[in-house]
Amino acid sequence: YAWGAPLAAAARESVVARVVIGIVMLPLVAIALVWNAIGLPAMLAIARDRAADLGRTATLQEANAETLPFADATFDTTVCTLGLCSISDDEAAVAEMYRVLRPGGQLLLLDHVAAQNPILHAGQRLFELITARIAADYRARRPLPLLERSGFVVTRSERFKAGTVERLRAVKPDGVRGSGSR
Repeated sequence: YAWGAPLAAAARESVVARVVIGIVMLPLVAIALVWNAIGLPAMLAIARDRAADLGRTATLQEANAETLPFADATFDTTVCTLGLCSISDDEAAVAEMYRVLRPGGQLLLLDHVAAQNPILHAGQRLFELITARIAADYRARRPLPLLERSGFVVTRSERFKAGTVERLRAVKPDGVRGSGSR
């Protein structure tokens, strides 16, 4: 399971949202027809340049992931890579990603997660005591149950990096509009 297939499929769809834009995935995500990105101005400038280099149309917007400025059921796909761990209210951000997805839409999420190994997890918790205060960086969260509580149906899950990074694909069930539960 790699990001290539889901992102290529997303590119064939009409609208893709990228929440918490980063540098690594830009060439893949920029293949979307319309692309809304939430991120810092410097990252948005890089994304604008990369989209132009690829000859792609991209709508870039700075906004808060906890209160997305888009109507319900706007996007076919939302993508969040290594960003949920840096959002203070991850429940609000996931609820917003759910809200802006169309019924049947997918969320592609890659993030730092709590290790299953108790020794690694203890180290993460200690590290998080520092990083949460100085950088709003939470690396010991568990996004999979959060997605399920929010109404998503998780269809793929893969852990790597000693179980500290997780890649998820989740779908908003058909026939559901608006907000997920918080």
